[in-house]
Amino acid sequence: GGSCSHFFPLFRRFRRSGWRKLYTYTKMDLPMQDLANAGVTDGEGRNIKESLMRRICSVIGSYYGCSASALRPRTWKEPHFLKYSTDVAPPHCGVEMHYDGCNITWNLMLSDETDYDGGGTYIRCLRKTVKLLQGQVLIHPGELFHKGVDITRGTRYLAVCFVDGHDPEIQDLSSGKGNHELWEKNTVTYFG
Repeated sequence: GGSCSHFFPLFRRFRRSGWRKLYTYTKMDLPMQDLANAGVTDGEGRNIKESLMRRICSVIGSYYGCSASALRPRTWKEPHFLKYSTDVAPPHCGVEMHYDGCNITWNLMLSDETDYDGGGTYIRCLRKTVKLLQGQVLIHPGELFHKGVDITRGTRYLAVCFVDGHDPEIQDLSSGKGNHELWEKNTVTYFG
């Protein structure tokens, strides 16, 4: 566990450049390895990528009852930063419905909720959009169908990682049949 708040000022130094398309659905990604290669460390001199992975994998291990040391990023691109913005041309405001194809996905909210409007992660089997506050992490099986709900103003930054090493054996039996746009407005923000 532990707080990730020391990470935000470090990220701000790098959020202006290096964005590229790493994945099919997203258009503005930045591998965290770029920060590690630039010598960015956490507040205690450790590699920023390894420090963040250790903290979040510890939470995943506790939640799913698995060994945190068995969890590993799917590829060299992981974890990566994801940027949604209405202030770029063309805008990249959200991501269509998809599943990640990994065992577990985590999303760490880097933006303050006043930096953007809209957004959130719509999870189809829940029929809910989960909105995170800065510093909160959403962890879910990579096989769940979900989408990045469009932002309508500003810029929203996340750190995202596709993790393998423990299959939670949770299947998404939901269907796109009967999808309703109003379900995306069924928003839950968790405080705590």
